[in-house]
Amino acid sequence: MKEEIVDLPSSPGRKPRAVIVSRILFYILLLLLPTQLGKHFFFPFSTISGVRVDYLAPTIYLTDIVVLFFILFTLVSVIKHKTYNIKLKKPHKIVICYLFSVICYLLFNSLFVASNIGAALYRFVKVVELVLLGTAIISIRPKLSTSIIFLSIGLFYSSIIAIIQFVQQQSLGGVFWFLGERSFTLATPTIAAISLGDKLLLRPYATFSHPNVLGGFIATVMTFITSSFLSTKVSLKLKYFWILPCMMLGVIALILTFSRLAWIVGFGGLSACVWWMRIRKLFKPKKISSTHLLICIYICIAASMTIPLFWTSPAQSIWQRHVLVQEAWRIASSHPLMGVGLNNFSFFALLRLFNAANFFIFQPVHNIYLLTLAESGIVGFALVLMFIAYLINQLRNVAFIFMIAVLQLLFLGMVDHYLFTLQQGQLLFTIIVALVLSHSHVVGHMDA
Repeated sequence: MKEEIVDLPSSPGRKPRAVIVSRILFYILLLLLPTQLGKHFFFPFSTISGVRVDYLAPTIYLTDIVVLFFILFTLVSVIKHKTYNIKLKKPHKIVICYLFSVICYLLFNSLFVASNIGAALYRFVKVVELVLLGTAIISIRPKLSTSIIFLSIGLFYSSIIAIIQFVQQQSLGGVFWFLGERSFTLATPTIAAISLGDKLLLRPYATFSHPNVLGGFIATVMTFITSSFLSTKVSLKLKYFWILPCMMLGVIALILTFSRLAWIVGFGGLSACVWWMRIRKLFKPKKISSTHLLICIYICIAASMTIPLFWTSPAQSIWQRHVLVQEAWRIASSHPLMGVGLNNFSFFALLRLFNAANFFIFQPVHNIYLLTLAESGIVGFALVLMFIAYLINQLRNVAFIFMIAVLQLLFLGMVDHYLFTLQQGQLLFTIIVALVLSHSHVVGHMDA
């Protein structure tokens, strides 16, 4: 496994205009990834007991528009200029058959299993969009070093907004509305806050839908930025005049989110980068087996799906997670094979929890693996495990930074749902996975 960031070699000659435009659109998407400016469309299927639920409502985000044009220009470059840059080691037929099976199953699940067909079809369309986005990213093979720069810009302005929000204890308003910032103060109902001593403080959102999502974004992107700072191939000017300030702002903003899970993921990623790129050679560690790593991941997934069943705490956040996990297992046991349908978890949870709980029932269980089991059954859960196995296998051939980032995402999926249910989380997951697959054939073997 390679320890430095390596960009794929560029094709000789002048690139077609469609290829150049598609790459520009991809970097614009990275720049806009933290934003959530969009238009919600509330239909009858977007409400639960008369309450509008955002994630059930079809929404067109600014980033969706960028994704659409990016996919179209990439398709033009592939068809017109034959820029076939996907070079996976395994036969293409296996990957294509897998994706085709996933799409067909999810469509069947949405049309014939889901009770709330409208909400299920909306989630199905999002899955198709993300698959096409990932395929387009793999096709254009964007430069990792350039991708990190644009991700760092998003982290830079998100961190500044978050810090100012925390200082002012309210949203900034004005032009930041165009980035998707929501209007809120400490007195806003259901606002995320933290109690420090005898004082209640607002947790910053920046332009994200929740401080936990902001924390997950910062934690993951900080890993890539740290690897650039430690790399010997990055100029000192870039390191100390851009990357280092981004790292400092990112650490401050990450702390202010008060997302303990994001703290673990973020500082764990930073420590892993430092250990791998600066310390590990002193200890000469043994090689990492993909099989052993996969088994550990599966064990962690199983633990994350079951341990919350035994949590007992008066803390509201822990109690909510405990109740939702209980309900997810009840739903999964009642509909084991195909689940209850995409985006239908809250619809079924409401049947039992409405009188015993509060507004939190209108959100999914905080575990994407358990959510998958409840909504798409054993079949969908098995497809997810197969995808994870394939992804871990591809990590053998990429820079170590990708392994850290993928493990961070897989862990975040064990403790929250936004990588599967919210726009910014979906884009973050898809982009990182696509970058892994687009770089998976650079290195021929593992050296660690």
